[in-house]
Amino acid sequence: MIKGASFAEIEENDDPRYFHRRYLDLGAKWRVVGNNGWYNYDFSVYHDQLAEVAKWKRVYWLDSTIDQPISDQAREDLVLGQVASQLTAAKRAGKRVLFLTHFAPATRP
Repeated sequence: MIKGASFAEIEENDDPRYFHRRYLDLGAKWRVVGNNGWYNYDFSVYHDQLAEVAKWKRVYWLDSTIDQPISDQAREDLVLGQVASQLTAAKRAGKRVLFLTHFAPATRP
């Protein structure tokens, strides 16, 4: 993502080593589901200050180098739809899921 890949390349990459929006069945019971994920800063203390988040990202965050033609919120919605489809398909197949992602915010106690 940070080496100049376009949004389309990130979403549609067909390299078998790239596990975004893919799954791998492990035997009869398990499915590994992959999705890069994204987060929209809802867990941040700045969740309702989108201009501050955007400013912070441009200055300090590696995200600023990623091709992002949609808002963080829209990207998170896209990811949630993708993951819901992946999990529904796994459930229909009777599989237990091991979920792999990159962007995983920590929740507060």
